[in-house]
Amino acid sequence: MKTLDPIVLRSSAERHGLSLVVLFGSASKGAARPADLDLAVMPENPSSSGFLQLARAWPREFGRGDLDLAWLPTASAALWQEVLYTELENSLPLWSGYLESVQARLGNM
Repeated sequence: MKTLDPIVLRSSAERHGLSLVVLFGSASKGAARPADLDLAVMPENPSSSGFLQLARAWPREFGRGDLDLAWLPTASAALWQEVLYTELENSLPLWSGYLESVQARLGNM
């Protein structure tokens, strides 16, 4: 299976205005043969068009048709929990991002 180069991923994430990209799911747990590559993303400025652009661009940029993107601004609590607890050392920054997104949503009501 083709892997993602972290340097290329970081550069692409910056180009697409992402403040956070997290590998989660079976690939993050070292599964020998994950079905796909799960990536959770948090944009600097969320919009549905940004997600659609990213969902079209990344499979081409990385030569992988098996990318499964999770858009964190609209993710369910269950998905947030899965992403948050994938790796303990990533939990605090992610939790902070989650709280900020909840506060922003509540502020828009």
